[in-house]
Amino acid sequence: MDKELDSPLYEVDNSVDSPEKQETNTRRNVYKSIKNWTFTIPNLDIGSRGFNVSPKIASLVQILQCFQKDAEKFRGIVLVRRRITALAIVEVLRTVSGHLPFIRVEALTGPWAHDNISQLSILKDFTVGKCNLLVATKIAEDGVEVPPCSCIIRYDIFDSSISYAHTCALANGPECHLVFMLDPNSDAGRRTVRYLARMPEDLKHWTQLAATRETGAYPPANMLQTADYYHSDSEEDVNFRSEYIKDPTMSGKIYADDAVNVVYRYFSSLPSASRPTITSRAIFRFTSPSPSVHVCTIIFPSGSPFSTVEGPPSASTIAAKRAACFKACKQLHALGLLPYQLFPRPKEVARRLRPVAVFIDEEVEQTKGDILPTLPPAPLPPSHVPSGEDGTNIPTVVPEATSKAQLASGTRCYKRKTPEFWKNILEVKHSTYYPTIITVDRNSNPSKPYRPILFITRNPLPVIEEIKLHFAATHSLTYLRPGHPLQFDDQKLSLLHRYTLRAMRAIMNKPLNCAIEEMPYFLAPLDFAWDIETGKAQSRWPYPDVSDYIPWDLVIYAAEQHLVPLRTESLESLEEDIKDAVVQDWWTEFTKRYDCMRLRRDLNPLTPLDDLAKAKNPANLVEVCKAKRKGFEGLVDYSQPLIEVSNLPGITNRLSPVVKTFTPASNGSLYSAKFVIPELCSKFTIPASTMRTLSLIPSIMKRVDDTLLVRELNAMYFYNEIDPSALQAAITAPSAGLETDYERLELL
Repeated sequence: MDKELDSPLYEVDNSVDSPEKQETNTRRNVYKSIKNWTFTIPNLDIGSRGFNVSPKIASLVQILQCFQKDAEKFRGIVLVRRRITALAIVEVLRTVSGHLPFIRVEALTGPWAHDNISQLSILKDFTVGKCNLLVATKIAEDGVEVPPCSCIIRYDIFDSSISYAHTCALANGPECHLVFMLDPNSDAGRRTVRYLARMPEDLKHWTQLAATRETGAYPPANMLQTADYYHSDSEEDVNFRSEYIKDPTMSGKIYADDAVNVVYRYFSSLPSASRPTITSRAIFRFTSPSPSVHVCTIIFPSGSPFSTVEGPPSASTIAAKRAACFKACKQLHALGLLPYQLFPRPKEVARRLRPVAVFIDEEVEQTKGDILPTLPPAPLPPSHVPSGEDGTNIPTVVPEATSKAQLASGTRCYKRKTPEFWKNILEVKHSTYYPTIITVDRNSNPSKPYRPILFITRNPLPVIEEIKLHFAATHSLTYLRPGHPLQFDDQKLSLLHRYTLRAMRAIMNKPLNCAIEEMPYFLAPLDFAWDIETGKAQSRWPYPDVSDYIPWDLVIYAAEQHLVPLRTESLESLEEDIKDAVVQDWWTEFTKRYDCMRLRRDLNPLTPLDDLAKAKNPANLVEVCKAKRKGFEGLVDYSQPLIEVSNLPGITNRLSPVVKTFTPASNGSLYSAKFVIPELCSKFTIPASTMRTLSLIPSIMKRVDDTLLVRELNAMYFYNEIDPSALQAAITAPSAGLETDYERLELL
């Protein structure tokens, strides 16, 4: 074997200094260094100058020595997080076998496979007593069935009540000892001790039931939870190739190994009315069609979307439980009922973070906590470009968007981060869509209602709290409530795509095109028959079904054309046509639009208007048209009535209470009457009540994006422990002009 490793791994062209050659040389040098390394025997005497092992390893040896008097009956498990830790501990314990002559140790690392001969052999040796100590990763915590033990040692602390219950389940032997090895300088260790000392009685009762019964029990609401699940490195390698459920909000992934924890946390997060009053009720039910086949069924409480979920046949009860829980997670996710808080924190986050060095004293350095990635250095101004030894300038990369003022002041501009939700949503390919009902609580004026609209996405939008929008003299709340998932065929999806483009072009008053595959969301109106109060109620299952309230005739009407002529054949038809209508006095798509107020039969195009006279403008609308409309040749009917209109709201920052959202008239009133001539007008194909709500979309989406980014920040760096509203204020600058910012937060 040594001869094989001493020989080149593969042939490369020595005449070219290629990356392959560099890699070959590096691997050869690493191998030679390890082969010629001089290893010293571990010295466990902590008072000796030659003490060369970690204090935790020395403590582990001391703990194991306490069981020497019961050497024949001893059977123990040491639980660690990483596979490399397990292998290292096994090698150390074998090296110091003189201190532990009764210990016969093996390493058991995951993931568990029923056809893995090595794992089966180790587990068999542990069962018959040939091996009496296992150093294992998470595989032994909840992945395999082990015989009764006399000692369970948690070398690394547990991270949740569920993990603690799994550990207690292993300590099922007579007079079994459960040992936790905690670092006295670790905050996590202190929290663990505090948690064990102050555990509520109902949580103690649940832990006992979950540890002693394979059928489990419904957890209480005060269960210790964490979203930072850990896997051993070998489990991560297999998970990379395994099926998973991806959270669109945080990009977290749930694998089959995580599913049992997720189901427990889901039951714990249910409202008190939905959870059983008796926590001793079993969650899992097992059946065995044959000795080698096991099936697990999950029993859901009343009020859940389904009563039971039956998993696929599996080779063991533990594998059956995982498979059933994973199937339940997929079904909950498909209905939009699996919140982002239940997903593990993405592993990419931990890789991007680096530890903070905290100096305890001059000789001991401890790492603790996480910080944000280091920002790149600011670009240097032209006058400070560094030069080499020969006097030539060293080129530096300066972003194109960097201005001279920024270079001179040393400031930097960074592109605003896009929420992960919008990136992940484009990867989804299915026919199920998730509507969010947008309801504006501003319908006190019957003449200018705000019709609810649907905000439709390929993944369920996370729960968004009420959004406060500011208007001229007051504020209104906007509610975003989830609806029941919908199915659209290609024809209806195409109509929604064209309707959304029509609506967004009208909001921005600019050209816009986007392929249907790249649409992050779709918009749709709701019929007036829809109960507005339903859109304000707190969301709970079952979500309201809006499929029968989408007016497809209006969707088709707006998707196929943007302007239609007014019905001027009679005064009655004209009066009916301008109800809830948007008109414009130019036959072009991008122009100013007006909200129709009423038909003024007492006025005609030749009627003198006081507003125009006071402003020293032409006395009537005909004169205005002659002055401003190129090629105006006159009207067909000079006796036709006028339409009284008001300006349709444009894009305005409704999130700021200080932004001026109206223009007073010259006499100080908030409304100045405007009139248009029906013969010269066209009608926009989206009703005014819908356009009023659509005009709020920019402000609503700004708050939605801010909320998604705050949740990402909270989950990545603070484990969802900070109040999102306080975190939102903490990262908001006063210059943003929003209702709260970090200066106001400090004042409060």
